[in-house]
Amino acid sequence: EVAVEPAPEVAVEPAPEVAVEPAPEVAVEPEPEVEPEVEVAVEPEPELTVEPEGEAEPEVAPAPAAVAEVEPDPAAAAAAAAAEPETEPELNAAVASEEEGHAQPPSSLGGVEGLFARLRAERATSSHGDGADPTGAGGPVGSDPVTNGTAPALSAAAADGSDDEDVLQARDSEVSDVERSLAKALKRALADEQNEVLDILRRGRGGVPLVDLLPSPSDHTARYLAVAGPALQTGARRGAGTDGDSPSIDDLAVGLAATVADDLRSRLQRALEAADGDEGPLVEGISAAYREWKTARAEPLARHHVAAAHARGRFAACEGRLRWVVDGEEGPCPDCDDNALAGAIDKGQPFPTGQQHPPAHIGCRCTVVGEAG
Repeated sequence: EVAVEPAPEVAVEPAPEVAVEPAPEVAVEPEPEVEPEVEVAVEPEPELTVEPEGEAEPEVAPAPAAVAEVEPDPAAAAAAAAAEPETEPELNAAVASEEEGHAQPPSSLGGVEGLFARLRAERATSSHGDGADPTGAGGPVGSDPVTNGTAPALSAAAADGSDDEDVLQARDSEVSDVERSLAKALKRALADEQNEVLDILRRGRGGVPLVDLLPSPSDHTARYLAVAGPALQTGARRGAGTDGDSPSIDDLAVGLAATVADDLRSRLQRALEAADGDEGPLVEGISAAYREWKTARAEPLARHHVAAAHARGRFAACEGRLRWVVDGEEGPCPDCDDNALAGAIDKGQPFPTGQQHPPAHIGCRCTVVGEAG
């Protein structure tokens, strides 16, 4: 028998114990306290108050806002119109402003030809340097502030060899009050006409054609011709002085009057077409047209035409040779500079721009002086 030795026992060593280090504790920072929200008090938006347009019939009491806009004092209304008012009269203010009565009715003017006849008669009979205000706008316009209405200061400046600046300053002293007076008279006539148009519109409740809002084109022009004619006569008479005859200014007066009347008629017609029967936009369009004339266009137009009338008077009074004097107040003008560079030319001969005397363009304030030899 084979003896079977038992298998040797294998000693199994126990596995070494692995020391597990405890995980480090993570310090959790406490969350910051949230500050409480501050409640903001929201003020309620103010309610918009819409003012009525003042369309009430005579038996209905007008709204308070419309009553506050009525100008009961005619003298105050006239002063506001002359001072270039910012706000335009509303429909309800039109009737009250009629009491001013500054503008002469077109029917009493006799049209443009009748005014021409009257202007010629006044030019033939008027004395030089009278103290009357030709525009009716207030303020002294007659006696010259420098020469006291006896002789034009411009002639004295040219005669003693003074430079061109002295010539222009002397001219300005002769026409400044006439320009102011004419500008005020134009603004007053514009304000009166605006009130008249708005009153007709109010009574017709917006459905009024242009032919009912304004007089005929001839009478409309005559309305502003009556304002411009006397002032331009004064300007021409001062330019001519006591030794010269006042020249005709009929074309200048008609040009000024037609400029105002034609532009207003065109703008009111466009306002009527754009409004299409809506009274609100129509009133705004009409007011904007008259506002622009009163605040931006009346003064430049008056200044230009008075200066032109004065230059025409100077030309009529001068003898022999003439010299063009440039006034750069309105900015440089190459055409006027060319006329000045031409030197003295014989009276009646055209300057390089084709004119015999100023103005050479709209806004031109040049003048002429006579030179001996």
